[in-house]
Amino acid sequence: RIGLNTSPIELISFRSNISFGKDVAFNDEDPDLGKEFNLRATLSLQLNDNLSISNLFSFSKLKKIEINEFYYKGFINRFNTKYQFSKFLGLRLATEYNDFSESIFLQPLFEWTPNPFTIFYIGGNQILNKDDKYFVDRSQMFVKFQYLISI
Repeated sequence: RIGLNTSPIELISFRSNISFGKDVAFNDEDPDLGKEFNLRATLSLQLNDNLSISNLFSFSKLKKIEINEFYYKGFINRFNTKYQFSKFLGLRLATEYNDFSESIFLQPLFEWTPNPFTIFYIGGNQILNKDDKYFVDRSQMFVKFQYLISI
């Protein structure tokens, strides 16, 4: 495993991780040993006190040792954007493309924390799967309110 973390200026940070070697294909009908390669890289930008953007790219493959076939091979790319209007009010959007399942995941979230003991979230998520074109497979909305009552 090889890793690199750097933040040359306050605006930018970069983290990466590469691992390789042998691993077991657990989810196969006949579990067997294969050659593994994983790459994970994150680039984060803090554009100002309110806006942050980050991108995570993760690639994985597990190749059969005897023949030139893969147990799995693909990547996931996740893009996060967060805007903090004030220390109490924020908005976040996460989008993710999954090459393994050819799906897109969307998750907007509105958060309000008027004090450390009270939290209010409203958001949702949506999964788009690909057939000939993308279609909405699942959607979900949620609301969370949490208040600490001291006795």
